[in-house]
Amino acid sequence: EEQLEAGQWLSIATGLRRNPAEALNPAWKTGNYLNNLLCLREARSRGADEVVILNQSGEITEAAVCNLGFIRDGELV
Repeated sequence: EEQLEAGQWLSIATGLRRNPAEALNPAWKTGNYLNNLLCLREARSRGADEVVILNQSGEITEAAVCNLGFIRDGELV
């Protein structure tokens, strides 16, 4: 309830990026979440609740444990 009211603090991962498809193909359902957990640990060390993970190009790809959505011009993206 508190998080619904106040929101969550996000931090962008700076030490790691999303594993490139050449290293770990996202089509393979391996259940490997080590990268996500390491990124989350980094963010939590800065006081964040969740981490935003970027790919090698610096584009947003995912969060560690939640879904991300954005409102652009009144539309959910």
